[in-house]
Amino acid sequence: MKLSRLLSLSTAVLALLVLGMLAHITHDAWVLAERLRNAIAQEPLTLTDGHILRVTASFGVASPCGPQAALDDLLHAADLALYRAKRKGRNCVEGAA
Repeated sequence: MKLSRLLSLSTAVLALLVLGMLAHITHDAWVLAERLRNAIAQEPLTLTDGHILRVTASFGVASPCGPQAALDDLLHAADLALYRAKRKGRNCVEGAA
């Protein structure tokens, strides 16, 4: 995977955070996270020495509980969901509880 592809995926992760901030499109954020997870898993990285590195990713998706939800609370909920995904075996998407 080229650096440009990694940067593109990083941009998509930022878009995922923005999507997750809007309660009515949490499902779309989940779908985007699944697409990113699949895309990352399907694109191995070829190192300069020729070795192939397979990479996976886990995502935590959270949405605000109302219009006054604090960003710190949203990020904390997404972070907890991310670590729950990692504990479940990685390479998955978890929603905030």
